[in-house]
Amino acid sequence: MTFKQTIHILARACRILHQIWPGFFSMTIITSTINSLKPLIALFFSARIINELSGERDVQLIIFYVLTTVLSVFVLSVIGALINQRLSVRNEINYSKLEFLYVKRYMEMDYPNIEDNQVNQMLADIRARTQGNGLGLLHLSMALPSLINNFVTLALSLAMLAGMFTASGAYTRNWVTSPFATVILAVLAAISVMTPIILRKWQKAAYEMMERENPKANTLFMFYDDYKNVKNAAKDIRLYDQAKTLSDIFDKRLNHRMWIWFYRRMAATNSVSGAVSAMTGGVVYLFIGLRALYGMYPIGSVVQYVGAISNIINNMSSITGNIGSLLNNIVYMQNIYDFLDRSDPRSSGDKIPNTQNINIEFDNVSFKYPGTDIYALRNVNLRFKTGKRLAVVGMNGSGKTTMVKLLCRLYQPNEGAIRLNGEDIQNYNYPDYTRLFNVVFQDFKLFSLSLGGNVATADDYDRERAERVLVTAGFGEKLSSLEKGLDTMLGKDCDKEGVSLSGGEEQKVAIARAIYRDSPFVVFDEPTAALDPISEYEVYTKLNEIVGGKTAVFISHRLSSCRFCDDIAVFHEGALIQYGDHDTLLTDKNGKYYELWNAQAQHYTDTSA
Repeated sequence: MTFKQTIHILARACRILHQIWPGFFSMTIITSTINSLKPLIALFFSARIINELSGERDVQLIIFYVLTTVLSVFVLSVIGALINQRLSVRNEINYSKLEFLYVKRYMEMDYPNIEDNQVNQMLADIRARTQGNGLGLLHLSMALPSLINNFVTLALSLAMLAGMFTASGAYTRNWVTSPFATVILAVLAAISVMTPIILRKWQKAAYEMMERENPKANTLFMFYDDYKNVKNAAKDIRLYDQAKTLSDIFDKRLNHRMWIWFYRRMAATNSVSGAVSAMTGGVVYLFIGLRALYGMYPIGSVVQYVGAISNIINNMSSITGNIGSLLNNIVYMQNIYDFLDRSDPRSSGDKIPNTQNINIEFDNVSFKYPGTDIYALRNVNLRFKTGKRLAVVGMNGSGKTTMVKLLCRLYQPNEGAIRLNGEDIQNYNYPDYTRLFNVVFQDFKLFSLSLGGNVATADDYDRERAERVLVTAGFGEKLSSLEKGLDTMLGKDCDKEGVSLSGGEEQKVAIARAIYRDSPFVVFDEPTAALDPISEYEVYTKLNEIVGGKTAVFISHRLSSCRFCDDIAVFHEGALIQYGDHDTLLTDKNGKYYELWNAQAQHYTDTSA
């Protein structure tokens, strides 16, 4: 990766952090400077105090140094504590905001991305590296304060060495105080600084392995943690003795040897670095002490120079590590940008001129899911009659739900077109188009929000309208029994006093949500598939009343539930093979509808009377 690309990636990351919290960089610079100044102020004035005690012993000057040190450190500590407290809170908020940045982008993506394994793997990898290694944008938000602190401390420490290579006044001239010794002193200091930089290359392979393997281990942890929390998993774990089986699988997949190798490599390099720094540092300190003994430095300056050199060595090592870590993190930043930059061609389009009178038709539509050559739908021609009920029936896998996904523009046809009032639906603005539909899928989702928030999908909503649609959907009796009414939290994930609804009650809330939106086109995609045939028929009859004058599509693999519909479309193996009303379709004894009806008749004899 080129230097220009590296700068571009870092610059974009900084813009994202600034967008999440505009005060991040200013607060980081202030707190890093304060954290650097406190120990250096104490070191600087301690040297002045010692020099005065070993020299003129001016009491007033000593008091001034002490008061200045105490007051400066006190003021900086108070300011730093306030800022650090705010930074700690903001770091937690930033972590959540960064997570929501990915979630929000995921929710905004074209639907095909959601069913794309590559995209899901990208998101899983970003999360695993964030949670397992603190990599990505989170790493930058944590590394920058440390790096700024290092540079500020380094600059101030170098300034404090200004008098170390020169002398004023009389001093004993020998090889210790000679320019040659000064060169040796500089070389030894350079060795102490360069040793961690050189050893960093030996550590690089270990860090790369850790950054590669730790997300895998973290993903493994998250998988088993999620599994044990999955609803109803507890019964399977106990009945099939899965605890031991899963533990064995986990132990096999977690590469213990590589982790042992990593920690040994890190221990070895850190030991060598520490030994070299100690040896060279010791010689440097000896030189400084001897020079002070021969009168080249005041005794207090020894404290200042030794402290400054220690700071330089430590901060150069930290700077090397932080910069190396940032460079290693660049690769994972690019992965984040690839995820955030997934193209969404659906975002543009024309406004729909008239939403009151809509006519939608499938014009020779064929479709196959990405990554497969098998057609899920083939040459489908179908027109939805305004204000009428259409039943879509067929066996599992016949293409019913695929048809709904295409109708709602979750996918685009591979061949043919779906037209709205004669115009290809792909030419219309996507949000405008989706507002035409109320859809209740079989796998609908309610959230850990208030009951009213689930119905309106918003915090601010029309309460009277929400209550009305819940009653219309058959939830009125349950609503009246809830102490908090619309403010009742669903589930206990976010509120221990939340209410858990039965499957049937959840279905009614999902139906109420569809009614609340009040769109001209309603689709029920097997939302009652878990019910028995008679109960499903009763629910669909109720839905027929709820729909009123809207255009409605009822999808089911049970034929009895949809007898009230004006027309019935029969799908089989991705093709629309029959179309007509119930009585007409039954006259074709060689047709699929007749076959399915008779095969299912035993389940709904009572409802067909």
